[in-house]
Amino acid sequence: MKNVSPHNQKNAIKSVAFVFELDKEVDEKTITSILEWYSTCEDFKSIFTVEQPIQSVNIQIDGNNQQVTSSNISGVNYIKLAEDGRAVEWSFRVDSRAITIACNLYTRWDEVWGLALENLEKIVSQMDGFTLTKIALEYLDEFNILDKSSNEWVGQLFKEASPFIPKFVRTMNEPWHTHNGFITDEKDRVVSMRTVNAVNITYQKTNTINDILAVQTQHASSFYNKFELSATTMKNIDAVMQYSHVENKKLFNNLLSSEMLNEIKLKV
Repeated sequence: MKNVSPHNQKNAIKSVAFVFELDKEVDEKTITSILEWYSTCEDFKSIFTVEQPIQSVNIQIDGNNQQVTSSNISGVNYIKLAEDGRAVEWSFRVDSRAITIACNLYTRWDEVWGLALENLEKIVSQMDGFTLTKIALEYLDEFNILDKSSNEWVGQLFKEASPFIPKFVRTMNEPWHTHNGFITDEKDRVVSMRTVNAVNITYQKTNTINDILAVQTQHASSFYNKFELSATTMKNIDAVMQYSHVENKKLFNNLLSSEMLNEIKLKV
């Protein structure tokens, strides 16, 4: 009897995020430039139809102990809604020291990352003088536990000798959490970098028919050399993300059973 199934029929991925950390805060002048650009960029607007400027409030106390408040635009979030007009399929956020692109409707890597990279390059055209300090690829995968009465699903879902699954999990039928990580150093690539690879696995009891097994992975790369954010470095940004994508597939190949790998069509 099959006791566990992936999040959907195509894969287990519930969401993916591409994070680009910056060396300094994005100032109001840059955000204003992006807002003005958005009003004229029809191809970007056709995808990200909702614009949400982010306001920050500063509170200070003057010499007379009087509270002085001021507000400014500190970022912007662009959203692509589902056809029902409620669910968020994509978000593209620029604020503080990061650009974060998130997708809640994962299809295929080439399609999802291709759309993210294409629109990242458009936004970057409005951002001068920024350097990347870190690039991260983050996934949330979920599996439905169809039979709560036993823990047989553990053997169906995970590889028997997986280094990411402690022995106690295989005999436990209560909520649990485990986290692991490892570091890869790549100094001989086009982009010299160090990547921290983390995996957090949580078994969650629910009040519905199915329990949930959530797998959160993050591959965060920092760089040995200066990495400018510009249109000319898009090829290097792509190389970093492609590397992280392959590392994520390797991780899952060491985590999931061959049956589940075949079901979600994951090949390294």
